[in-house]
Amino acid sequence: MIRRLLVNKQDEELSYLLKLSSWHWALGMACDHGWEPAGTLEPGAWRDLDYHGEVITQMAIDGFWDLPGSYDRNYFFASDPRKTWSGTYTTDQGQEVTAADAIGLMKAMQKANGSEGPIRRTEIVSTFELKYLNLDRSNTLDDEIISRATSDCEFLERVISFCRKGAFHIW
Repeated sequence: MIRRLLVNKQDEELSYLLKLSSWHWALGMACDHGWEPAGTLEPGAWRDLDYHGEVITQMAIDGFWDLPGSYDRNYFFASDPRKTWSGTYTTDQGQEVTAADAIGLMKAMQKANGSEGPIRRTEIVSTFELKYLNLDRSNTLDDEIISRATSDCEFLERVISFCRKGAFHIW
């Protein structure tokens, strides 16, 4: 299972480990609710890493990393000084999400949850039933569906709480 570790910039003790698919889902929810990603800041050592190493080469080939250059068909890395950081939120290279962007992300996720505060069961149904659970309003909500929506809302609340604390790095 592929995971991402979010680490607060000011206090490295504040971190949040989550599945990559959950991170993608949270980012999608935020975009659907008005977040306009500013783009992450380039990781400090991005240009200086040894891209000939086996682990980095494999991650690059698998498409998990954004690179300051490219590999040829013999897997020899050629740096390109013109290449700029993509601003991606999905790789685990230590890129920084700024405080302003984290607050924007937080506000959009609050909007996705239909609340500025704690989530109530009635809000879960109205927010998630059509778009995110693909339900027809004529269907009766059973305990499993309520449980799934509650779990999604609780997950978003944890990400909201983390983003509220400011800038962070993605590892």
